[in-house]
Amino acid sequence: MSWDVKLYAKVGKKECPLAGYTGLSYTRNVSPMFREPDVLGENGICGLDGMRCRYAAIKLRKAIHAMKTDAPRFNAMIPKNGWGTPAGALQLLETLLQWCTEVPSAFIRVF
Repeated sequence: MSWDVKLYAKVGKKECPLAGYTGLSYTRNVSPMFREPDVLGENGICGLDGMRCRYAAIKLRKAIHAMKTDAPRFNAMIPKNGWGTPAGALQLLETLLQWCTEVPSAFIRVF
């Protein structure tokens, strides 16, 4: 299983996906990395679901910094089945941060 992440705009009660900001996906096997307290916390990446990008960007910068500055801890968390790496997890966070920087008024959907 993997997460799919996209950005959307709210138009009334409707969610409208933003072209060019869909299709971000990565394995859920890295969930423990994202749930670290200094990364994204108890809810991991799912905690960003429904959040406006301008606020999520703050959390994403903190998460990226934590993962980059303590590589040995995250390397020790590589799933035994080999699906998912800290580098791949970081790529997802960095791409999402880039998106959020480009469209700060958008919202995040994680499913």
